[in-house]
Amino acid sequence: MTPEHDDYLCTTYPLLFKDRHGSPSKTLMCWGFACGDGWYSILDVLCRRLMEPYDRLQADITVAREMVEKHQTSDHEHPVWSAKYLHELTEEFDALRLPVMVQVKEKFGRLRVYVDHEDAMARALIGFAESMSAVTCENCGAPGRARGGSWIKTKCDACADSDAYGHGV
Repeated sequence: MTPEHDDYLCTTYPLLFKDRHGSPSKTLMCWGFACGDGWYSILDVLCRRLMEPYDRLQADITVAREMVEKHQTSDHEHPVWSAKYLHELTEEFDALRLPVMVQVKEKFGRLRVYVDHEDAMARALIGFAESMSAVTCENCGAPGRARGGSWIKTKCDACADSDAYGHGV
């Protein structure tokens, strides 16, 4: 993947890639995206969808904080916009564990995404992204199919015809 796409994904979704370059508590090696630019859009949508619960809860906390502050200055306390409700949202937010990308690569002509903190929803989203890669050219993003013998790559007809490895159609 090009450095531009790599940088975009890592800066747009820093919480999903926070352990990319390793941390003192982990023994991860530095890694990049070991796949072609054709799967960039699949990864971008995957990351956006994985972030939705976090973003939604963060927005709820912001609104709750504003409403609690507004009602604290009034003469009455609103039953919903209380400090207790804000505290409950904050606890829920703290308990939310985002999946953290450990490795993103191509294997047997398909995208492979390995994460820590995987739940059922993350697994389903990752599975869908991996399935989409099986019919998407890894080079250009056009519709493609698995090609090759011992080294399988998912490519469109045009990319397969120009393949330097001789895996043609």
